[in-house]
Amino acid sequence: SHKITLQKFEVSNDWLKPHHNCKSSRGWRWFIEKIKDEDENLTLFCELIDPKPGVSKDYASGEWLDAIELWNKTHHLYIGTEDGEIMLSRAIKNDFMPQRFEKILSDEELAFARSFTEYMDFGFKTNIPRLLKGEKIYFHFLVATNPIRVDPDDPSYRDLSCWFAVDWLKSTLDKYLS
Repeated sequence: SHKITLQKFEVSNDWLKPHHNCKSSRGWRWFIEKIKDEDENLTLFCELIDPKPGVSKDYASGEWLDAIELWNKTHHLYIGTEDGEIMLSRAIKNDFMPQRFEKILSDEELAFARSFTEYMDFGFKTNIPRLLKGEKIYFHFLVATNPIRVDPDDPSYRDLSCWFAVDWLKSTLDKYLS
């Protein structure tokens, strides 16, 4: 009952600032359109499956970004997606987020926007809300990894190249991928 278009791509180091680069990066964009009245439950996942012992994790979100960082002794990996505030903004504009979701995504009591995406232990899960026939919705996940870079002169140094590589909005990806 849905038409689903998946766009896979690499996040180009050319998109990042000159001093940032990632060894590996990938992205997946889902464009979903409801084409029949039947109900279906759709869920998107982006997660590290069967992490090895010694893999740590922490939240790494920022403005308009839900992200998680995973790392071991040698590498780190970020997974990122748009947060609820951007979903709300897209609903207001009817930009692949139906306007009727504005009420669902805004929550004045919490003082922040709700999201259809949830954190999991090692990634994210997006529950696609029930769409009406003809409605369109969009979600993406970005993943980037690098060896952990150490600066012997600055023990507090953290390379954030991969964090920046997963911090992209739909509108920006639309420009780079069109």
